[in-house]
Parts: sequence; C-alpha cells; structure tokens
Amino acid sequence: MRVRLWIGEQRAFLVCALVFAVIAGIALTMALTGPSRVQWTGVSVQGTETDGTVGWSYRGASGSFDRTSRFSSTTVYLDPADPVGTARLDYPLGKLFEALTVLGPLVLSVVFVAASVVRERRRRRRSRQAAADSDFGHGLDPVRLRAIIDRNRA
Repeated sequence: MRVRLWIGEQRAFLVCALVFAVIAGIALTMALTGPSRVQWTGVSVQGTETDGTVGWSYRGASGSFDRTSRFSSTTVYLDPADPVGTARLDYPLGKLFEALTVLGPLVLSVVFVAASVVRERRRRRRSRQAAADSDFGHGLDPVRLRAIIDRNRA
C-alpha cells in the first residue's frame, strides 16, 4: 500500500525513468548486435598506413581499408572467427556516439529516479512539519477547555 501511494505521487518521474531505461536498452542491443559490435567485443589490430590506405594482418588473414576520414585511426577491429569479413576500421567519434547513445538515456533514467526520491522526501518532510506546526488532531487547549466548561456550568 505504501509503495503504491509513493508510485502514485511520483508516476511521471518513474515513467520517464522507465522510458529512458528502455531507450538505453535498445541502444545497447543495437550497439552489441550491429556491424560495429566488433569495436566493443572484437580484437584490435594495429594497422599500417601507406598513401591513405590502412593495411592489417591477423593470424595469416590480411586486408586493407581506404582511410577516407581524418578522424579514423589505423586501428582495425575484427572478430577472430572471421577476420576478413568482420574487419572494421576504428572510428573514435562513432564509438563515442554509440557510448553516449547508451549512457545518456541510462544516466537520465537514474536522474529521474533520484529526482523522484528527493521530491518524495521533501514532500514527506513538509507534511510532517505542517502536522507538527498545527494544533489539529491534538485536542482542545486546556485553558480553552476550562473556559468552555465554566461557561456551560453557569
């Protein structure tokens, strides 16, 4: 019952947190199942650049890439089971974008849950303070009660 009341008060915050957590989960799934997954789970091999072409070799398999972007490096990521088919040139900005796509919504989800907890604690503190400051629920003041009794006897 108490949890249900708390969730009812903080529903918007918790729904936002859930939405961002789902987005982070989808982004993580896409990063780990898409073609760029070898940048996270594969083996890195240092390539050599010659005239704008990055060549690499790994356990007898070799290949090369055109280095068309100045932001790409000479590091090649690949899956050891299929090095030629899965080789991918490292692109640090792409890796950063994928990391932010996963971590950004996850951090926002945590922020919404934390904001919900802080908001609920403040609400409870204000409620307790208001109850302590009022005379409601504590009965009549003894002096006032004595005056009423004396007036009714007369």
